[in-house]
Amino acid sequence: IPVRATPQQKEAKPLVAFACARHYDNKPADERRTTGSAYLSIFNPGNRPYDAPGNVALMYTVGPKGAHKELEFFGAQDFPSDDEQWVVEDPREFVKQIFLLATNVMALANEYNDKYAGKDPFNSSQCLPKIEVLRSPICAGGNYRHRPGFSV
Repeated sequence: IPVRATPQQKEAKPLVAFACARHYDNKPADERRTTGSAYLSIFNPGNRPYDAPGNVALMYTVGPKGAHKELEFFGAQDFPSDDEQWVVEDPREFVKQIFLLATNVMALANEYNDKYAGKDPFNSSQCLPKIEVLRSPICAGGNYRHRPGFSV
């Protein structure tokens, strides 16, 4: 769902020109978790990192939690008790959720390019840029990775 800037925000030259999100889980909203979500923010031209023309967007993702029992081994605090229900114990399910997240990221980038890139959805005299390259850091790593040595 696109987010429209208010007139005050437009005058303040907001960091983001456009934002949207996508989630692959089709459960009812009250049962849905954030795992698998992808959030896309398109920067205004004057606010792109290093003023590089290719730095048009930020894609934030939420990967699965897979390292519950080994957190102390990694030097991290244990998950709060209400988070335990979201830990993915089965290695195959963990990899499946990583795959679904990656699929969701690509779908969001493609949907944005198809529906909004090259257009001016808010009549701001500024066409939104196309996303041509996605670079991604590790997802579901560090404290959230699955236990060491698991095989699928």
